[in-house]
Amino acid sequence: MRDRRWPSTSRGGHGRSPPGGCWLEGDELQSQRIRADLKLPISVEDAGRSAEEFAIAESKGVPLVHVGQDTRLDYRVIDVRTLANQAIFRIQHHVENIDS
Repeated sequence: MRDRRWPSTSRGGHGRSPPGGCWLEGDELQSQRIRADLKLPISVEDAGRSAEEFAIAESKGVPLVHVGQDTRLDYRVIDVRTLANQAIFRIQHHVENIDS
């Protein structure tokens, strides 16, 4: 398969230093550096806390992060990983497969 590297602007042709640090060879994308944000906007533990847990923590004087409904809906991808949401999906799966 022919080598389809991105041309380097500094060398004016096919070079070893691709712009942005990544290049395409065949059907593979190779990268020299990858950067990712390590901190999630909300944690699964914070999103999964019940009202009872907040009441117990408040009585003990322990501060907990409260995640509001708007934030949970904005980060639904994280919210569906809470134990309560996983239980809902398991129940839904079993209800749908009753007739099968």
